[in-house]
Amino acid sequence: MLGFLTLVSQTLVACLFSFLLFILYASAVPLATTNTRPSYHITPEQKWMSDTQRPFLLGDEWHLYYLYNFDFDSSNPGSGGTEWYHITSTDMVHWTRRGVVLEKYKPNPPSGIILGDIETGSAVVDINNTAGLGRNAVVAIATQMPENAGVDLGTLECPDLYQIDLDDDSTKRTWIFTLGTNGYRYNRTAGSKAFRNGWMTGPDFYATVSWENPNSRYGSRYAIAWMNNWNYAASLPYYADFAGQQSLVREVKLKTINGSPTLVSIPIRGYQEIVAYSNSVSDKTITTDPASVSLPSDMEQGAYIIRATISKNDGDEGNEVRFVIKSDGTFSTTVGYDFVRSQAFLVRDSDGSATDSMAAGPKEAYDTVRTAPDPLGGSTVKLVIYVDWNSVEIFVNDGVAVLLGLIYPNQEANGVQVVSDTGSLTLETGGIRAEQVVI
Repeated sequence: MLGFLTLVSQTLVACLFSFLLFILYASAVPLATTNTRPSYHITPEQKWMSDTQRPFLLGDEWHLYYLYNFDFDSSNPGSGGTEWYHITSTDMVHWTRRGVVLEKYKPNPPSGIILGDIETGSAVVDINNTAGLGRNAVVAIATQMPENAGVDLGTLECPDLYQIDLDDDSTKRTWIFTLGTNGYRYNRTAGSKAFRNGWMTGPDFYATVSWENPNSRYGSRYAIAWMNNWNYAASLPYYADFAGQQSLVREVKLKTINGSPTLVSIPIRGYQEIVAYSNSVSDKTITTDPASVSLPSDMEQGAYIIRATISKNDGDEGNEVRFVIKSDGTFSTTVGYDFVRSQAFLVRDSDGSATDSMAAGPKEAYDTVRTAPDPLGGSTVKLVIYVDWNSVEIFVNDGVAVLLGLIYPNQEANGVQVVSDTGSLTLETGGIRAEQVVI
């Protein structure tokens, strides 16, 4: 029996949703995929999805809530209000839909207060019954704007404050404070000293939340974000009667990189279990000719992972390695690594014909070439690239740099090539491994 304690418009209301949750559990359905729906990213069954609320573990099951708008209007995505939709998982990879648990514009039992537009919040498990609702009751706090909203300080969404050990050293436990804008900056303090770094994650890692790793409370955290950007969210293509997806779940650690504390992140291990089979290409030299390194043809299935270690050795004249994905001969997306500037990049200005019809302002923001600096640099780079039906996430050198973005390829645009910009680059031992995803 789960109890909820909800704080709405500065009014504390106890809400018992036990019966509702029972009904939702009885009608739960697994997340499914289609040839236009992401294969291994969380999506709504239909209509609009946005911010994720911080997940929590109850028993052996993870509970995640996200903002949901069944009244979604593709011409005005910000209208209609949102409510909380519930999904669960035992591995944070395979999720089951449970249904809406906090409904917008309806009376809130037992007080009868009508909940309006229910926005982002958080939920925790009250293991010590501090709220008096029973041991292991779920306590949820949701945001709702009052009539007197006060001063608008701008877009500072989903603040997060937590501690994490630097380099797994408990004597170097560090406070991390984060808040969201269209793109993130992380401000960190440690004792009396303060330092600021950018955590570059790409254009579409918005409203991120992190939560405790139950197996390593201060050693690492998990994180997820809504893949979108309000600079163009209202102009993105809308098809298959759903809009929105979440990023991969990441494990985040704080490590010293080149003398500087750096947040690094890699996908959780559970994503290794969704690989059906893999093929490798080795003993090749990457050139400007796509035929020099032919990737396996089964990458045309649309959802796959590419793992590659590439070097710019003495005698190599290439400066960039480029993976041209979702290509139909005319349109494509390019991701890769620039050895001269030591950065990953994402180029999607010609990803598909659907984004060509966007208005000028959103189109300019969407088409901007995105980069993520690699603090390690050097002549060798390790890349792991997660490609789904309409997104790509690039992890550089075990997560010291990350770059992700939405893409909107044309139907049947599944071609993939690897090339250099000007000359040769060396494919290291192990070459390129392409892994087909089935989930």
